[in-house]
Amino acid sequence: MQIIKPLFIFLLAITFVSCGTAEKQEANATPEATEEAKVEEVRSYTVNTENSQVQWKGSILSVKDHEGTINFESGKFTTQGEKLMEGTFVVDMSTMVATDENYQPEEGKTKEQLIGHLSSPDFFDVAKFPKAILTVVGGNATLTVRGHAKGVELSNVTMSPNGDNVNATAEFTFNRQDFGVAFDMGVKDMAISDEIVAKVSIDGVKS
Repeated sequence: MQIIKPLFIFLLAITFVSCGTAEKQEANATPEATEEAKVEEVRSYTVNTENSQVQWKGSILSVKDHEGTINFESGKFTTQGEKLMEGTFVVDMSTMVATDENYQPEEGKTKEQLIGHLSSPDFFDVAKFPKAILTVVGGNATLTVRGHAKGVELSNVTMSPNGDNVNATAEFTFNRQDFGVAFDMGVKDMAISDEIVAKVSIDGVKS
């Protein structure tokens, strides 16, 4: 009995020391470490086409800009935290409209004339290629226009939670020459900037 009693006291002391150490370590854990330990949930969304669009901007001789919008036909994407993981976004090219005011109606240069020109075989050939598609896999984006697919770099990507939904934005710039969007006549084509800027605004509905 004399041997057992000191041994019991010794084991009890070790237990209290261990518990105190564990509690102290837990208390000293930083918020950053706690957050890193969490695994962000992967969420799937469907694009609400009524509240989503693409804004486009092109330039003529770098002195006159034309701007407008195009609507989405469909889209699905997944996120993890604030990261866009993958997605497929389909744009209806027939919904393209101009929103700027850089026109001369008295010379026949109107918004309707511009859209008709951009929709023609000289540019996007909407009758033959009615859709443009942006796909994202593992953070890498590919744009398909007029049957040509080429990688583009997304910038200013944001994910703003809105209840079960998410508001997402992104921007990219593409060279129209890479997609066969060009005049056959070189002189006229040289007057138009090769770069087209696209700003994407999406309302994602949790699916």
